[in-house]
Amino acid sequence: MSIPKIALQLWSIKEHIQENLEASLKAVSEMGYDGVEFAGYFDNSADDVKSWLEKYNLEVAASHTPFEALQDNLEAEIEFAKTINNKFMIVPYASFDSLSGWENFWKEMEKIARRLNEEGITLGYHNHNHELDSSKGYEILDLAAKLAPSILLEIDTYWVNFADVDPVNWIKNHTDSVGMLHIKDFDEINKESIQIGHGSLPINDYVKVASQLEHPWLVIEQEAFRTASPLEAAAANVKTLRKIVEEVAK
Repeated sequence: MSIPKIALQLWSIKEHIQENLEASLKAVSEMGYDGVEFAGYFDNSADDVKSWLEKYNLEVAASHTPFEALQDNLEAEIEFAKTINNKFMIVPYASFDSLSGWENFWKEMEKIARRLNEEGITLGYHNHNHELDSSKGYEILDLAAKLAPSILLEIDTYWVNFADVDPVNWIKNHTDSVGMLHIKDFDEINKESIQIGHGSLPINDYVKVASQLEHPWLVIEQEAFRTASPLEAAAANVKTLRKIVEEVAK
């Protein structure tokens, strides 16, 4: 069993990131995060991002990169990733109305993944709840395993639960396809994300399975803020998750 590092999905504090990326990275470092997962660079250069990461002792867990950017500007995305030492590029969302649409998507993802592999970069995909809907006779994430075996899934435990699927069982049944977990908690009353430890999800179980499978990172994300600001929530979340990780490691 290994102990995963903890990163913040920077979309959780997107207003601050958009205003001042360096100041935001400094704040995240001071909160006690090991790294960050980018969701855009907001016109900052790769060299600047690299220097700020080094300055504030943060690693890159991954970056969320739109599928269209990989299609249209793959080589530029590769160069940016290599400059900031990012080894995991993740498509954050896709949606198609037909089986053929999804099949074509995964086949194209496989082509992109193979090119990224040549540069030592892994391609991933981040799920929501619609990819776990099997009412049409197929499950989208199962198609990924068959048609895009070179990618690794970043499983969002919140959205798996939202789809009425048990995240731990799903992950254990797809261990070869999963490379990283997103950790959020669930507010049953308002049906939205909430600070870790304030919701209904068994976060300890998610940390345990990630540790057993030796995932390198746990990525915190929060999208709704009723009781604390995004920065306050991010600071509280890493403290809570760090305690859980330490308990699991005992």
